[in-house]
Amino acid sequence: KVEQWYYERGSRQFPRVLTFRGFELVRIETITRR
Repeated sequence: KVEQWYYERGSRQFPRVLTFRGFELVRIETITRR
């Protein structure tokens, strides 16, 4: 099951995807930190 939602980072909103293992979650956060 894949759940998709948004989270605020600064003054912007980024799409956040979380898989049952959480790999996508870490991947998205790493990309947005650049």
